[in-house]
Amino acid sequence: MNVRMRRASTIPLAALLIAGACGYTPPPPDREPIVILTTQPSVTAGPGDGEGNDGEQTAESVDIETGRGPCGLAMVAGELWVTTFSADGFQTIDPGTNQASNLVELGDQPCGLTEGGGSVWISYGQGGRVARIDPQSGEVTDEAELGFGGGLAFAGGDLWMASFNGNRVLRIDPQRLVIEAEIEVGRGANSLAVTDDAVWVATFYEDSVSRIDVATNEVTATVGVGIQPINLAVGAGSVWVANELDGSVTRIDLASEEVVRTITIGSQATNVAVGQGGGWVVDGEDGTAVTIDPETDAVTGTYEVGSNLFGLALGAGSAWVASFTNNTVTRITPGG
Repeated sequence: MNVRMRRASTIPLAALLIAGACGYTPPPPDREPIVILTTQPSVTAGPGDGEGNDGEQTAESVDIETGRGPCGLAMVAGELWVTTFSADGFQTIDPGTNQASNLVELGDQPCGLTEGGGSVWISYGQGGRVARIDPQSGEVTDEAELGFGGGLAFAGGDLWMASFNGNRVLRIDPQRLVIEAEIEVGRGANSLAVTDDAVWVATFYEDSVSRIDVATNEVTATVGVGIQPINLAVGAGSVWVANELDGSVTRIDLASEEVVRTITIGSQATNVAVGQGGGWVVDGEDGTAVTIDPETDAVTGTYEVGSNLFGLALGAGSAWVASFTNNTVTRITPGG
């Protein structure tokens, strides 16, 4: 049985971020960021974990304080990049020391984060701004206001951005930072995930995911999923979809472009990633990170983290989870 260490908020993360765009700012932390707190989370495993200890697993967990409202996470060149929505900036975390860098101010409410073409890309501001950042120096080398803003991805040599309010996906020339194509999709386009020949986009209000062909910029498939899909990942031959409202993960087979499994993981699936031997899913309301065996689709572990969880990344042998209201990134290292 899993014993909760901290009671998670019942405020949906999507609603919180929308409120942030309208001027809501969570209260600041009690002390300055860049303080490391070491904890041992409550962990349970699913049946058949092979540990011979009634399903219990061990994990090392470290909470690293960041600027206010950590939102997007991405592992770039061996460092974890973090956008801080409520602190209007970004910073990096060194996995070797678990130390966070000083906050770099950028602009209003940054969240979208990706890498590609030798740069780090961040979307921010109500005017839909995009910044190109040198991953070595951390300096902003170019930026542009495109009128739309949202989730980012890099594919086919170009930057792609989902427009939640515009119900479309933008293809952007990364050198000139101008829009090359606008592809209309369903209402509430948000998260993007890429394969070699396609960009997949979640449409929050349509309960669907669409595939865009990189060669033609055309939507070639639209697949119904769970309620309010909010984040995507690609791995183990599937597109993995975190469905926020019904607390599930949908797997779409890349070959058939059909749903092969829907897995219930908790109350509110807010993010998903695939790697390091399995799928990872964040439950924003329950305050947990869940692992899934990609071969059986069974839930194999549950890790207590914090409240209002959103950002998720894998790298350096760990899962990294952002708690939007706790102003922390938690590093979970299974078997540590």
